[in-house]
Amino acid sequence: MNFWGASYTHFIWIGLKRQFTKVRWYVFLIVCPVLFYQEANRFIIQLTNMGIQQHVLNIWDILFDLFSYSYIFIFMIPFFLFLVSDLMFDQDSKEQWMLRIGSRTGWWFGKVVILALLTLCYVFFLMAYAYLIGFLYLPWDEGWSVAKVQHLFPLSVQPQIIGSMAPGLVLFQIGCLLYFGLFTFGLITFIASMYTRSGVWGLIISSCISFLGYVILLFRIPIANSAWLFPRHFVYHLLDINDLFSSWSQVGISVGYWMVVAVLLWIWGSVKISKEDIDLGVAE
Repeated sequence: MNFWGASYTHFIWIGLKRQFTKVRWYVFLIVCPVLFYQEANRFIIQLTNMGIQQHVLNIWDILFDLFSYSYIFIFMIPFFLFLVSDLMFDQDSKEQWMLRIGSRTGWWFGKVVILALLTLCYVFFLMAYAYLIGFLYLPWDEGWSVAKVQHLFPLSVQPQIIGSMAPGLVLFQIGCLLYFGLFTFGLITFIASMYTRSGVWGLIISSCISFLGYVILLFRIPIANSAWLFPRHFVYHLLDINDLFSSWSQVGISVGYWMVVAVLLWIWGSVKISKEDIDLGVAE
């Protein structure tokens, strides 16, 4: 099986092209900036009501608010799963593609590659929109704002991070964890879709798992401290949620966590697809 052959690259290109011609991606490109704009506006109004003037703020204050754990779990994860929920079923003539690629596991690997590229595009658009909306409200600065340094309002990151790490690096780390987490949840959607033979049920199952993680964070359920649960690895030790997670692992460990889970899901999918009939069903 040649992973760099013309048939394989064409398969990946067709998969990406079909995804980006779907209406749902255009809905995302419209809805995302609208939601970000509304959240940024709410954030500025809230700080103004607290008596905080905009001259002590900068763009990083808005960016970290937009990438808070609530927005990640309520908006970013579910919307991404909705976008890729039918990826397992979005190409016609599966049998022909499997024959051209050379194996069913090769077809599965191609779907995983497409998912990885779509995840990268999704995170890029999130970051680009967040920066664009941020520039509409507050000025650029390389460092933390005066408001954050002086703790003039509840911080979205651990206080010790402000004195030891640049805000750009912090946001990059959050983006990396968001990428690996979204990619892994995309694989969960794939696996669920393979067993239920339905993209809809794959979306429902993976979304329910994500929502469970949000509930764990929202209600500060003690089991959230477990290193085996995924919520801590989505937002890790940088986010300040009443100091509940002040002992979280470093970002590298969280990235490793996602990579291990993703590899296990890929192996699971490879074994499953090798035992499946070629006809995987149709999307609903």
